[in-house]
Amino acid sequence: MNFSKKQIHYALLGNLLGDAYLRKNINTQHWVESQHTNKQKEYVLWLEELYLSWGLKVSSRYDFEKNTNYGTFVYSQISCKLQTNRHVEHKRLYNNKGDKIFSKYVAKRINTFGLLLWFLDDGTLSIHTKENGSISRHAKLSTENFSYNCHLRIQKMFFERFNITTKIYKSKNNTFHIYFNAINFRKFYDLVRLFLKEIPKSMHYKFNMKYVVNRLESSSDNLNYNLPEQ
Repeated sequence: MNFSKKQIHYALLGNLLGDAYLRKNINTQHWVESQHTNKQKEYVLWLEELYLSWGLKVSSRYDFEKNTNYGTFVYSQISCKLQTNRHVEHKRLYNNKGDKIFSKYVAKRINTFGLLLWFLDDGTLSIHTKENGSISRHAKLSTENFSYNCHLRIQKMFFERFNITTKIYKSKNNTFHIYFNAINFRKFYDLVRLFLKEIPKSMHYKFNMKYVVNRLESSSDNLNYNLPEQ
């Protein structure tokens, strides 16, 4: 994927909206850093290859243990050096409290590949059987860490720039997420499909367009799924 420096920057916004964050090292340089459990190690390796193909300076760490509130897990980590002004970039992505935001700058500039990276981190495709026996498909972005005003901006961005209609769903714990019905997830799929054969096989389940009930996102059936030709 031959992207210009500007397009690489706009794609990395998708990483930063998802699981990645800005890390400052001792030289006050900012890095885009992602950590995933080793269930997604293939994805981390793919990100490393992607960043290197873009000519970015990369730092990686694999197979280290990390204590969390849910126990001890083995993680892998990938970072790439930010190419833009670190102070300006931080203001575009975080508020004064250090919370992630979806700014007007990001809304205007995130590109299609950035949306794909965001969905690979935080997207979920659900296929389930309704009470009447029919099979339903919908998707969501796990955007619970963003404020409601940020969700309005995300919703506006999808509609005005990509003609994708989304809904904002409120959960029982008063957080929100972005919801795509079947028709509009198909629009999203068509938007990013040019890049789908480039993503690691372990992430194909996020784009399983067959109406096959997926019991769990991590089930072996989904992980072995091959992307359709159409």
